[in-house]
Order: sequence, then C-alpha cells, then structure tokens
Amino acid sequence: MDKTNGEGWLFSNLSFEIKRASRRVKKAEEEKQKIREQVLSARIKRLKQTPDQEYGDLFNRIVCQKLDQLQEQATPLPQPGLAYAQTVVEKEIEQEIEDGDLVLFLAQKEEERKQKRFERNKEEGSRLFGDSESVFKYASILFEIEQRQVETIWNPKVLREIIARGLRGSAVKLISVICCLNQYNGQGGCSINPDVYTYQKDRSAYPIPLIVDELIAVRRFFEFYGISTSLSIYVPDTEYTEVEKFGPINSEISQQVSCYTKNLQEFVSQKDGSGKTIVEPISTLMVNNPNYQKTKSKVLDKVSKWKDPDFTRRWYQRFEQYNEGMCQRIGKRKIYPPQETRTKALEITRRRWAVNAAEGAVFSTLGPNTIIISSETRERDTIYAVDETTNGNFPPVLYILRASEIWNRKLLKDSRLEGEK
Repeated sequence: MDKTNGEGWLFSNLSFEIKRASRRVKKAEEEKQKIREQVLSARIKRLKQTPDQEYGDLFNRIVCQKLDQLQEQATPLPQPGLAYAQTVVEKEIEQEIEDGDLVLFLAQKEEERKQKRFERNKEEGSRLFGDSESVFKYASILFEIEQRQVETIWNPKVLREIIARGLRGSAVKLISVICCLNQYNGQGGCSINPDVYTYQKDRSAYPIPLIVDELIAVRRFFEFYGISTSLSIYVPDTEYTEVEKFGPINSEISQQVSCYTKNLQEFVSQKDGSGKTIVEPISTLMVNNPNYQKTKSKVLDKVSKWKDPDFTRRWYQRFEQYNEGMCQRIGKRKIYPPQETRTKALEITRRRWAVNAAEGAVFSTLGPNTIIISSETRERDTIYAVDETTNGNFPPVLYILRASEIWNRKLLKDSRLEGEK
C-alpha cells in the first residue's frame, strides 16, 4: 500500500488507534484482575475470622472438607493434600466472584475511606475547639467539600484555617470569576451574547444559570453551618479591554460586556435577594489596587524577554503550550488576518499572562478569609500565581462546581479533537 496517499495515512492512523485501544483494554483488564484478587482476599479473610468449634475457623473447615472429597476420588492428588485442597477452594471462591461483587467491593472501600476522612477531620477539630458542636461542624464542612471537589484543593491548609476562623465568628469572603458568552461569525467578528439562558438553546454555551445556582448554594452552605459569608462574582471585562483576546478594543464590545454584566446582576438578584451576593466587572476590583499595575508590568516584561532563569525554567514550557493553543483558537475563529495570527497570538498570550498574574496579586490582598470558587481548571488557574510574590499568599481555591467541570471537560475534549485534525 502506498503510504504517501490519503488511504495510506488513514491505514497508519487506524493502526495506531487500534494499538492504543488495545493497550487501554489490557490495562483495564489488569486493573479488574487486581480488584478480583482483593475481593478474593477479603472473602478468605472473612472466612478465617469466622470461628468454628471443630476446625478453628470456617475457611479451615471448607478446606478440610474439600480435602475429604478429593481423597475419595481414585486419582492421586498432584501435590500434598491440604495445600492442594486450599488451592482448589480459593479457585472456587474466585469463580463465584461476579462483576457486581467488584462494584460492591469498591463502593464499600470508598465508604470506608470517607468514614476515615471524617474521623480524621473530627480529631483535628477536637484539637481546635472545646465544644462538640464546633467539632462536628468543622468535620462536616470539610467532608462536604471533599465530596463535591472535582479537582484537588489549592492551599488546603489555609482553607482549614479559614473555616476554623469562620466557626469562631470571622466573616468569610467567597469570590468567583464567570466568563462572558462569546459568539464568533467566522469572519473576524466577535460579539457577546447578553442572554444568560443561552445554554438552553445552544448546548455548547457556558451554562451560566447552573453555575450561579451552585455558587449561591456554596454561600448558603457555609451559612448553614453558622459562618457569615458573602459572595462576589466577577465578570472578566479585562479580557476585552486589556488582553484583546477576542479582537481589537472597540466601544461596541465594551457596551456588550456592560449589557451582559447588567443581565447577570439582575439574574443573581432574582436568585439571591439577600444582598450577600454581588456581581461586578473585575476591573472595579483592580483599578484602585497598586499591586495590579505593578505586577502586570513586571510579568509582561518577564514573558517578553525571558531573561530570569528561574522564571524561565518554571514557566516557559507552559507559556509555549498556552501560546500554541491560542494561535490555533484565534486562527480557527479568524479574528485576525492569517498572516498576523501567530504574531497576535504571542501578543495576546503575553498580555493574558500579565493581566491574570496581576489579578492573582490582587486576589492575594483581599484578606486572610478569602476563598476562591473556581469555574476553571486548576491547570488554567496556575497563571494567577505566576508572580513569585503572589504564590505564597494566594487564597485557597475550591474546584466544586459540577456544571463548570462538565463544560470544561467537554471544552478540553473538543480542543484535543481539533488538535488532531
């Protein structure tokens, strides 16, 4: 077959996919066999722990009875009787194990792990509080968060300290950033859809109402346990006014951001009329904070020159990966002429890293009781801590929004498929 034509390429690619699928199947079978072995071991252990007056334990009784059966047969045993009988019994027990038993075993192990985590949290709580009610609340809050998390917590130790202070009476501030609904016409144009319910008509759209519902539920969750909690939801208008990620800055798109923000504010006020949940452009948080401009200039210089060896060693590869992804995205959306795509992608990536690092620096100054509820992936959020002065003071980040996690997972899957085309 001619491997230079399309048919040859398809054949080679298909062979690769078959091999990759075979490796996955083999790995899955190996994992399944390991679980079967654990189930077998657990069943034998349970039999050995069951007392028997005549044989000592139930497993020994079964083995001895099996030996009697084997000895009644005319053929001689292939190895010493008791050892052989035990091998036969173990194989028979293993043959009785079905897939449902494996699922039940895994569920039981997970319940045991949950119980142990809860007990550890109670032990930690008992060292922090003198009353049993606070101990139970402390353990319950951590348990519920662990149950909902879709990625590991960023700065879990600080989170525990904040929860302890909250139970002692300190107010807790929750913050989250929710993106706008961008639409592209494939001819270089980008507009912002002001309708927060767009996801009901377009399943590829960001599910704003579902995410807001979860955020409000998180605020109420903390208050249920007696912690005074506020929630600030920020719209990243700096993506348009400073990063220019979605095209050159113009008054029309600025008005669209304002319209979207207003609609989101109205939606949130309908969902939560307590006054404890607010919606604002993220620029209102940044404009009067001196750390913002200082950090933005500092990081922009670093990602433009790459002269800091420590910074380069830690971040250059990730920057290049992000830049390549940006180049593919703006090329597909035709935001800039094809000949400018790569240059514009680099400029946007530099500004994006500088702005996000500056926002991270501001987040780090919002007080010791600040918790971020992320609607992004942890990999994406690392940009907030690019500046070394931010990393040690960055608030804990929770990844507990299920609707956002599903959307991000779909987005990642689609981007990978695009990269393979």
